[in-house]
Amino acid sequence: MATETSVRTRLLRGSALAVAATAVAFAAAGAALADEPTGAPPPPVSSKPAAPPPQAKAPAPTSPVTQLDEETAGSGWTQTECGPLGPADRDLLVKVRQAGLWEMPMGDEAQVRAAAPRVKEVGRLIMKDHEVLDTRVKKVAGQLAVELPAEPNADQQGWMAELRGATGPAFDQLFADRLRAAHGKVFTVVAAVRSGTRNTLVREFAQEAINAVMRHMTLLESTKLVNFEELPLAPNPDAAKPPAAAPSTGGAAAPGSTKAPAAPKPSVKAKPTPAAPAQQPVDEPQSRDVANASSSSWTEDAGGGGMILLVLLLCTGLAAATIGVVRFVQSR
Repeated sequence: MATETSVRTRLLRGSALAVAATAVAFAAAGAALADEPTGAPPPPVSSKPAAPPPQAKAPAPTSPVTQLDEETAGSGWTQTECGPLGPADRDLLVKVRQAGLWEMPMGDEAQVRAAAPRVKEVGRLIMKDHEVLDTRVKKVAGQLAVELPAEPNADQQGWMAELRGATGPAFDQLFADRLRAAHGKVFTVVAAVRSGTRNTLVREFAQEAINAVMRHMTLLESTKLVNFEELPLAPNPDAAKPPAAAPSTGGAAAPGSTKAPAAPKPSVKAKPTPAAPAQQPVDEPQSRDVANASSSSWTEDAGGGGMILLVLLLCTGLAAATIGVVRFVQSR
């Protein structure tokens, strides 16, 4: 009897060991399955060198060169590689050059004669801008064969003498007023040429000049010293034509009219339109999208993390069964 019990115990212990070994085998198989790549295989590496990217084509010019016509064929007009060049184009180049010839030295002297730090800074910035603009106008004038002056005009020389006779706050006030008034005059010249020139090179330079003049006027006004009452007013626009009289629709009679105003017609009340039922927010597509996303995520992970989870659950169940069998044997 004891021998039969011993044999039974050995059989039960062997069964338990077999179950444990099976659990270990399942765990190893699950780990192997988890390590397998679930995505698509990487594309084969080509031995051919990659083709160079296509070179971008140069953009076509936005301002085509025009030719002399009936409007530009008069005296003072010449044809250049950049289009017709007229008297106003040449005058712009001359005035920008002359502006630099007196504003550059005055901006430099503002560092010594001015009292306010802001005036000194504005003078320095204007001087630096005109140094760049002076180099640019010389280049443009050389391309278009325009002769530039070598000294300021008579008015500018008078302003320079006036400024050189003042120092401190008096210099600050003169500097702000004289330069602001001068920039207002040249601004109208630059704007007119920028608006109607037929020459592409002059148009580009006028754009640079108008930006510089605008910046300089703003800088001078930032000193809080500009006397705007002394600046010339803008010219009055041409008298506009009176608007055409609108057809009478009833109401008060026009001045001088003896006809009584027509009585207003009774208004016709529109039938009330029934209000449309309020639409309830539809959350079904959003909920369905969330559910689909969750299902898709689980399906994609089933080959990796999901498989590992299933194997772990199986091993846990096998381990629990093994412990139960062992306890049962020991209790016998």
